[in-house]
Amino acid sequence: MIGTDITGTADLGNAQCGVQIDNASGNIIEGDSQGVQVISGNQVGIEIDGKTSTQNLIEGNLIGTDKSGKAALGNRTRGC
Repeated sequence: MIGTDITGTADLGNAQCGVQIDNASGNIIEGDSQGVQVISGNQVGIEIDGKTSTQNLIEGNLIGTDKSGKAALGNRTRGC
């Protein structure tokens, strides 16, 4: 959980990015062993910047929802 409590239902986010990739390639941001990663309640969910930020993989994430995927738990400005 990034930006939420351990249950994935309460906002504990920060005033910055939940995940930030800056001029880096080949990163993987994916779900946990149960197949889901919650990235919610932050200023920005995921931010990828820079010309050399290539071949990054983002999959198996819930961005801007709670762990159920049914209730809103938004990031403040944008998800991804």
